[in-house]
Amino acid sequence: MALAVEQVHHCARCHTFTEAEVCAVCLDPARDATRLCVVETPADQAALERSGGKVFGPDGAARMLNMKPTTLASRIKALGIR
Repeated sequence: MALAVEQVHHCARCHTFTEAEVCAVCLDPARDATRLCVVETPADQAALERSGGKVFGPDGAARMLNMKPTTLASRIKALGIR
């Protein structure tokens, strides 16, 4: 645990947890830096990253988060995310 406290900190760009100064998500050249997705938890971010931004379907973020796709879609809409 002490090692994690020493090595893990916030990304300089997005403030998610990382061992590097800038996380792998922010360093990915395929990412569109003009888009922003606000999430509630790091687990939400990870699920959206793994799903490629898809909410619905067998490999969508909703399934990874163990929630109904309509619930996740409603939350995204309520937050004004497109």
